[in-house]
Amino acid sequence: IIGIIIGIANIVPGVSAGTMFVILGIFKKLIDQVGLCLDEVKTMVKNITKYKEKNGGIRAVGIMFKNIFMSQKTFLIPIAIGMIFAIYFVAKLFSILNPEQILYRNYIFLGLILGGIPALFKELKKGTDITNIKKRKISIYIFMIIGFAMMFALYLLKVNGIGLRKVGYEELSIAMALPLFLVGAVAAASMVIPGISGSMVVLILGYYELMTVSISKLNMIFIIPFAIGILVGIMAILKLIKYLLDKHYTRTYSCIVGFVIGSLLMVFPGLPVGVMGYVITIICIAIGIMLSYMVEKYSERIKD
Repeated sequence: IIGIIIGIANIVPGVSAGTMFVILGIFKKLIDQVGLCLDEVKTMVKNITKYKEKNGGIRAVGIMFKNIFMSQKTFLIPIAIGMIFAIYFVAKLFSILNPEQILYRNYIFLGLILGGIPALFKELKKGTDITNIKKRKISIYIFMIIGFAMMFALYLLKVNGIGLRKVGYEELSIAMALPLFLVGAVAAASMVIPGISGSMVVLILGYYELMTVSISKLNMIFIIPFAIGILVGIMAILKLIKYLLDKHYTRTYSCIVGFVIGSLLMVFPGLPVGVMGYVITIICIAIGIMLSYMVEKYSERIKD
């Protein structure tokens, strides 16, 4: 269920997968578990040089996959399966929605985020002793405002259509490997950060059209450096976020709360039309809030 929600979030413009992980209460666990997987990859690299026999490399890779499967069969793997299912099948459903239906779809996500905000404040208090919260109340608000301000800046870029020059498919060449690597790294890092949509960042950088066309045509000149950039970006940002949460939990989580609140601006699709439009909008927001509450209760079992 969580994987399906995250997968849908990845294909809804303006909705951040990182936001959904925070709203569903598993952001910290996600970072920890992905960190464990990266540790397995590092161990595999060391083992390749350690095993001297002919098939030592294959043996090391096999051990890595076995360890990852055994440790993640009840967490990351089900989430990944749900994401793949949602991205493949739900994307087809979304492609046939009319503009009015897209509006209501986004209102459901708006309700989902709204419904999860109280849990964020509860999580913030849980991670910091109550006396520390009282002493650092001003600091908490400052970092929330910083997070919100960053999202507001992205919102202004979005509504004003501001971005770098669009790069066309006809410009694609091997000489673009480094820029594509950097775009992939930035997009991946943005995708993990709550409140920020990776696809929107690619759009602002001017590479969105090139990305969609290249992927649809399976152009390896684009895909290989972009995919390597994504892997490097995810590894780097997860290490940074894990460090910040471990060493500066209150400030980091306060900033994340600001990101999530600011993401409401990115998801807000505009006002409905007519009395019936407002009625349906209220129903959609209520559905999102109820869904958030239900999944939060379900995810409490996963967090432990």
